[in-house]
Amino acid sequence: MSPAERSQWIERDGEVPLAMQCELAGVPRSSAYRRLEAAVRTQCESEQDLKLRELIDEQYTNRPFYGSRRMRVFLKKCGHIVITISMDGRGRALDNIFVERLWRNVKYEDVYLKGYANMAELTVGLVQYFAFYNAERPHQALGYQTPRHVYSTGVGGGALIVDRFGDDDGEVQEKSNTGQRRAADEIEMGTA
Repeated sequence: MSPAERSQWIERDGEVPLAMQCELAGVPRSSAYRRLEAAVRTQCESEQDLKLRELIDEQYTNRPFYGSRRMRVFLKKCGHIVITISMDGRGRALDNIFVERLWRNVKYEDVYLKGYANMAELTVGLVQYFAFYNAERPHQALGYQTPRHVYSTGVGGGALIVDRFGDDDGEVQEKSNTGQRRAADEIEMGTA
């Protein structure tokens, strides 16, 4: 019996693992994977599915750190209907310090992927990354909006940004007792 005939014995969703099935049938795993991939490809022949796959592939090539949630937001922005994927562990990292998370993202989404050769390349790369991070990258904590959008509208991510020094029809808002605004006020008054 030929290897092609024996490869027909392999079942994608069988009880026996695929590697074991290939070993028992005496066929290389690569040929079994190729055959199964072709079978799956024929199931997804619609043009819309193929367009969607190309779009996901292109975006994933540009932003390989996008997970399913960010990819879903990207697809919605492109006008595609997407199915919500249930993920376990949502919100489990709430105790992380924001700065540590930011630099983790910088490392995994830019530095490790690009492997800068010198400090000049790194500096230019980080400037480009932070421009992307603030203007294009959707943030889960901000309701999948960008920081630039949240800051420019003043609403988002569970926070209301109040401009205490802007023009609010001549009304002066109350001073803050905490945070950077208080520190800035103290420096201006010389009480810091």
